[in-house]
Amino acid sequence: KLQASTAKTEEKLMEDLLQSLAFLINQPIKQVNTLILIHPYVLKEFDAYLAFLEEAVELIEQTELDKFFQLASFHPQYRFDGTDINAKQNYTNRSPFPMIHILRVDAVADAIDRYVGDTEDIPLKNIKVFEGLSWEEIRALYE
Repeated sequence: KLQASTAKTEEKLMEDLLQSLAFLINQPIKQVNTLILIHPYVLKEFDAYLAFLEEAVELIEQTELDKFFQLASFHPQYRFDGTDINAKQNYTNRSPFPMIHILRVDAVADAIDRYVGDTEDIPLKNIKVFEGLSWEEIRALYE
């Protein structure tokens, strides 16, 4: 499920995130397996986004919702630690708008169980794909 937040403050975005978690808790996994919370009006700077994400993860852990959910992050300025801002590998987690992808822990575990190969290799394979693309091909993906 895609959900767009109209939040213009971090506090309102946190409320929207908590509402999204509550929505997922009340949905059968076969009906709604995952939710992407798109928030185009707040956290446009990557460092602020990371700080918010850290706070959100802490809240999920404190409320023990981490037994059920995990968060994945996507941002227009996404940058893996220690990489150049323009490194192609950063584009594996770049998106047109800041987004938080809420995944169900059980669904992730099931996908890992069904995956043929080593799941640790998935990010490396994604990076390899992006490294093999031209800048024109990468730009086309985001248009």
